[in-house]
Amino acid sequence: FCLCCGGSRLPSSRTSRSILLRLLLVASSTVFPALQNLPTTTAFPISMMRAVVYSRLDVEGIKVVSKARPAAVNATKKGNNILCRVVCAGINPVDAKGLVGDKLPHACSPLARRAIDGKTVGFDFAGTVMEVPAGCEYKPGDAVYGTMPPGAGSFCEYVSAPLDQVAKKPSSLSFSEAASLPLVGLTSVQALVHDNGLVSGQHLLLIGASGGVGHVALQVAKAVGASVTAVCSQRNAEFVQRLGADRVVDYTKGD
Repeated sequence: FCLCCGGSRLPSSRTSRSILLRLLLVASSTVFPALQNLPTTTAFPISMMRAVVYSRLDVEGIKVVSKARPAAVNATKKGNNILCRVVCAGINPVDAKGLVGDKLPHACSPLARRAIDGKTVGFDFAGTVMEVPAGCEYKPGDAVYGTMPPGAGSFCEYVSAPLDQVAKKPSSLSFSEAASLPLVGLTSVQALVHDNGLVSGQHLLLIGASGGVGHVALQVAKAVGASVTAVCSQRNAEFVQRLGADRVVDYTKGD
């Protein structure tokens, strides 16, 4: 089991940054040391799994617990979920922001923490299909990646993933690379294509082009045929040019 960062920039809030780093430290050093040795067959007898959950009374804000594994999938009936063994989980700033009630009035922070107490951390994952419902396009053993609904979590050994939120993992991507993509990828596609209708021939000014969402948005924009002016620091200029930026502006110097 491993964790991979979906965004290259930490949250601006000092508290959020601290919690995000603790999430990385605690989960990567103590969670699921034997996961890689688990069998990948569908006949798996273990009914419990380990998971990283939010804990408002714990000094770290999170803790590792043992909880029931997602229910088995009935292979003889149609269903909307598949059971997956998690190989890698992606960590995003939102995983820490939710814990501290980021963007909420200070008085509401305790309510935010209480609302997510005990819920599994994380959204993004990549893993192996274990069980599927009847008529499903996936089969046991398939490598997939996707994102989980709020509160369901991905920092665990198994997930019951909605079919409309997973896809087959491209063979060109490792599990860690695939697990870092879903949230930032969906954010980019939704913002540029679905919400704002970016099409071929249009020009896009992309601020923060080398960031976690920015560098994916740049590739999405180029894929639809747009011309991109990328705003970033000089040290990242070559990076965004390799991703296809037509023009690069150093925000420390201006145009």
